[in-house]
Parts: sequence; C-alpha cells; structure tokens
Amino acid sequence: MPNENKIEPEKQMNLDSGKILETYAEDMARAIAGNTEEGLIKKIIHEEEEKESLKKGSSPVARRNRFFLYLGGSLMAAAALVIVLLPALRTRISTLPVPEAAAPLIFLDQSSLLDVASLRKEEIAAEVVAKAEATEVKRDGIEGIYLSAGERVLTLREFLGVLEASLIPDNTLRDEFLIGVWNSADPGEKNLFFLFKSSSFESAFPVLRAWEPKMFSDLHGFFGLSINAETNYLLTKDFKDGIIQNKNARVLYGQDGLPALFYVFADDNSVIIADSPAAAGKVLERLRAGKVKK
Repeated sequence: MPNENKIEPEKQMNLDSGKILETYAEDMARAIAGNTEEGLIKKIIHEEEEKESLKKGSSPVARRNRFFLYLGGSLMAAAALVIVLLPALRTRISTLPVPEAAAPLIFLDQSSLLDVASLRKEEIAAEVVAKAEATEVKRDGIEGIYLSAGERVLTLREFLGVLEASLIPDNTLRDEFLIGVWNSADPGEKNLFFLFKSSSFESAFPVLRAWEPKMFSDLHGFFGLSINAETNYLLTKDFKDGIIQNKNARVLYGQDGLPALFYVFADDNSVIIADSPAAAGKVLERLRAGKVKK
C-alpha cells in the first residue's frame, strides 16, 4: 500500500533547502481562485460600459439618429401639407378657365367641343359638317360648335390660320366667333352659320368686301358644297348687294337665283355668314333677345 505521507522528490528537495517552491500549474490555479471575484466585477463593469455606449448610440442626441429624426419629421410635415392642399390643387387642375372666345355670343340650347388639332383644313370642314348633321339639339334650337386644339378653344385668327384663309382680320374682327347649327322646325333641315363680332360696321365692311373673291373658296366645305363642274363658277362669280331678313347683305347667288352664300350685317358689331336666310333670321332673333335681356 503506498505511503500517503510520502513526500515527492521535488518537494523533498525544496524542503531540504528550507524553501517551498510551487509549480506553474499551482500558481495559476491560486491566481484564478484568488482573483475570481475581481474578474467578475471587471466583466460586469465592461458590460455596463457597452450598454451605456449602445444607449448613447441610440439616443436622439446622437448625430446620425438626429439626422434621421429630422428627416422623418420633415417628411411627415410635407405629407400633412399635401393632404391639406390636395383639395385646392385638384380644383385648380380640373377647373380650366373658359376662354373669352368660348363665351356664348348668343343663347345656345347646347354646345360641343371639336378637337381639330391634328386635322387638315379639308378634314376640319368635313368634321364640322358631320357634327352639324348629327346634332341632337331640339327643333328650332341652336347648337354651338367650338373648335379646339386639345382643351384650348381656337380664336378667329387661329381658325383662319388653320384654314389658310385669305381674310386678314387685323383689329377689325374680334377673336371671339361662333360656328353654329340651327335645327330647323322642318324635319331633316339643319343649317350651319358663322357669327363674327366686329368693332364697327364701317371698319368691318371693307375687310369682308376684300375677302369676297376667296370667301366661297375658303368656306364652301363647311356648308357641304363641293367644287365640281356644276359649282366651280361660284369661285369667280361676284357677290351682289341684297337684303336678308331686312338687313343689308352681300350675296353670292347661284344659277337658280337662290343664295349660295352670303354675309349680313345683323347690327353694328355682328356679322352672320350663312347659306340659309331662315338660319340667319334665327340668329337675328337670338341677338335681339340678348340685347333685351341686357
């Protein structure tokens, strides 16, 4: 049986010299055992320092987080502003000002808009004729047909420019004008007319008189008249003085003795161009009624 009290040679040698030396393993074991509490405290302090550092990093006073905080606040303020202003913006976008040229010159039973932005002059006339023939305005009623480029109503000068017309309106004829169709009381009879506004009879008459040689050429398509062997004589025939609805007029007569085209001075500021005296009479009625209401 081993002797439990036996001293190992290494320790015996140390005892003989009067000194007890410890091995490296024993020294490390005692250091660890003696410093366990101190190491734990240091670990706790270190963990608390890391937590504090994280708190500082996530604090609103941190530069990076402060930037994101301000950015988020700005976006929220902008969103609130848009919500407040959205109804007003919608109203402004969807409500377009009515051009002066589109204001009714006479009472209209109904009106329509015809976009001619991409059409040639011959196509514009054909579209207007088709629109007039398809009108659903009541009997003895008038529909106003406004020509537009998109949502913008054409002025008289723009209209004449598209037609490449020879009429030069300068300041005599105003920008507002009307293309209208009168649905006669007689079934199937629909008559087109133009209504121009002038500064005065004295200034408008010479301008329109100068237009006479080309008026039929510029406007015949709007009245459904084609140039052929039977009608080409109207291109060179002169207008004559005449009376339409008891008003002074200049008339281009056909071979049948009936007006093929005419313009009549309804008053000092209104000129009607038409091919039907009855249609001109209806426009005169509306003009007189408008003056009485004013």
